[in-house]
Amino acid sequence: MDIYQKLAAELPQMSKTQTKIADYILNNRNSVSFYNVRKLAQLAGVSEASVIRFSVFLGFKGYPELREALQEATQQHLSVKDRLIMSYHAYQDNEILDVMKDDVNNILQTLENTDIEKVKKICAEIISAKHIFIISCRSAASLGTFFWYYLNMILDNVTLITSLSDDIERLESVTSEDLFIGLSFERYSKATYQMMKFAKEKGCKTISITDTLLSPLIPWSDDYLLSCTKMPTFLDSFVAPLSIINMLITYIGRAKNTDLEKRLQEYDNIWNTFDMFL
Repeated sequence: MDIYQKLAAELPQMSKTQTKIADYILNNRNSVSFYNVRKLAQLAGVSEASVIRFSVFLGFKGYPELREALQEATQQHLSVKDRLIMSYHAYQDNEILDVMKDDVNNILQTLENTDIEKVKKICAEIISAKHIFIISCRSAASLGTFFWYYLNMILDNVTLITSLSDDIERLESVTSEDLFIGLSFERYSKATYQMMKFAKEKGCKTISITDTLLSPLIPWSDDYLLSCTKMPTFLDSFVAPLSIINMLITYIGRAKNTDLEKRLQEYDNIWNTFDMFL
């Protein structure tokens, strides 16, 4: 059962204060899942300590775990318009800096769940691939473009695909020596899913950078890195996946430092020739 079903099932055993919190959560699903403990306590008319005890009563270690469960249950059913409306309630004018705090929390949560040995293994697979295809459509295209720019600077064998019309004919000649990296987050791009499925069925190595193990990319991925992107607005927080990309690029750059130094010197010469920068 999801968290809302659990709340309903536990209502008969709740105290008066706990019932008050549960009622508020059940009646405000589209906004409450992104409130901090102070805001939920204020709006439910209880103390912050009561909210924390309520979280433990439900079997969570604390309010952050309850909040995460609420977010996961809620975001599966929200349209972009719903998320925009939700943001009006999540961030008041005097709380707008909480957007940055949520970004920080996304990075910290992603860091906590990232295994360094898996990172090294993925970097080795990227370095050894004959050709690399970065698949990132719709809003994730911005992440893919950044990843492609720096990874291609290091390896010079990277293709970026951001839609089914981008150089799609190249996919017909892929082999098991090629590697596909798919980037997609809730609400997942159908085009990214289709291309990752195609790559896996062609025998290519596949890696996904996505948000949860429930992501539709996971079944078509040989390996994956998970990144937290939760944000109570109509946009996703791409700070944490961008940090993962920075980490991969930095590690690969160190592993290929000799080649990279030579290539960067060549780039510098070209940039200076054409007076590229102020």
